[in-house]
Amino acid sequence: MYEVSVITADLPGIEVQVNDYQWPPRYEGIVAEEGHVVSLSVSPLPKHSRGCFGLAGGENVELGPVVFLPSNISLRAWNDGGPQRIVRAHFSESKFEQLTGRSGCWSAEQLARITQQGNGSLQAALRRMAGEVLNPGLASRTLLAALAELIAVDILRSMEPGPESVALGGLTPRQIRQLEERIVDPSGKPPCVSELAGVVGISSRHLLRGFRVAFGCTLRERLHQARQARAEELLARSDMRLKQVAAVLGYSSPSSFSTAFLQMTGETPAAFRRRRVK
Repeated sequence: MYEVSVITADLPGIEVQVNDYQWPPRYEGIVAEEGHVVSLSVSPLPKHSRGCFGLAGGENVELGPVVFLPSNISLRAWNDGGPQRIVRAHFSESKFEQLTGRSGCWSAEQLARITQQGNGSLQAALRRMAGEVLNPGLASRTLLAALAELIAVDILRSMEPGPESVALGGLTPRQIRQLEERIVDPSGKPPCVSELAGVVGISSRHLLRGFRVAFGCTLRERLHQARQARAEELLARSDMRLKQVAAVLGYSSPSSFSTAFLQMTGETPAAFRRRRVK
């Protein structure tokens, strides 16, 4: 494994990082932290991502996009290798206890539940945190602190047992994972609403209504976020011309891409690329 890059933002008792990894084929490793870490795979998960939490009763489970790793509890993880971008919110034990009133006593069942249930609101908060670290805006530290508090509380609530089959908005955990995987899939153009509805086997109307409840944002907003993240990835990590980037992202022309990018970030694609590749 090698880490391509890391971008960090520090708050009192909290550290936020966006890490780019390149896992070797048939990767296997052990992770352990001194504080409590909540992480989200911003990019699609490597194939066959599985893990086992180092607790009595811990079993080999399928890992979802979100993982909570408490202090001094190890995670043995496996995957088939490839690139992965992860945002990590690292809480000191005292800060996490201050925010939640919870200091310890985690079970393997609770940790497995968090990674498998597909909590949409938790994913949305972590994804917004990643965007703020990569492109900080006005009052960035205030926003990051608020998001950290939301994430800590969401983690605590995610540990409580609930209906196995239905999440907020009537979307199952499996459907939420399927939507996220397609939305962030870099292999094709951004999906439309009807395509996503077909992926999870529901009507477009049901999808639009349920998505907002489950994710805390509209589907259109989430698609804009994913397209923007993909644009920044291509500009910063490839030598593709703007015309090619616009085509990959589904824009009708380079000028329409530049206009949209400027509205989202306050700078042109060319200016962003110059700043990031220095």
